[in-house]
Amino acid sequence: MPQISDATDCLRSGELDLVVGRLGNAESMRGLSFTALYAESVVAIVAPDHPRRDATRLEQIEEDLVIYPPDAAAIRPLLAQLRLSRGMALFGDRK
Repeated sequence: MPQISDATDCLRSGELDLVVGRLGNAESMRGLSFTALYAESVVAIVAPDHPRRDATRLEQIEEDLVIYPPDAAAIRPLLAQLRLSRGMALFGDRK
């Protein structure tokens, strides 16, 4: 299956004029211009009876075990930026 890096290579070579898709990693997007077509909401999902079910801020779940998306996931940099903007450490050994 083709990857976003294949499409960006084709853009650079002139084989393609436009690609619609999710952003690739920062290195593969270097030198290209792009426009966001929509904004996604980032949500936490918990069981209905979870003690943090009413949490509305990332800081409220900081002490809990949180499983973040893998490093290669498109949303991972967004979560890193969100943590930094709130004065929180990056993921460290917490995945």
